[in-house]
Amino acid sequence: MYQNLKVIYEDGVLKPLDKVDLKEHQRANVFILPDNEAEMAVLARAQRKALAKFVGIGESDCGDLSEAHDKYLYGKE
Repeated sequence: MYQNLKVIYEDGVLKPLDKVDLKEHQRANVFILPDNEAEMAVLARAQRKALAKFVGIGESDCGDLSEAHDKYLYGKE
């Protein structure tokens, strides 16, 4: 299940601004993203730059991608 919620941080607690579809004591993961356009633009540029490294990798002649993924992803030999 995926939900996108607006929250406010008050008194050390994240409080949802909308109804949350969770059962009592149900656990969930929370991702914190900026709530302003300038910070989101910086984040989006960084994501586009990271993803651009992978464009076309499925069409390459790399036959050892699963064996040498650290080399291709992180530049490690």
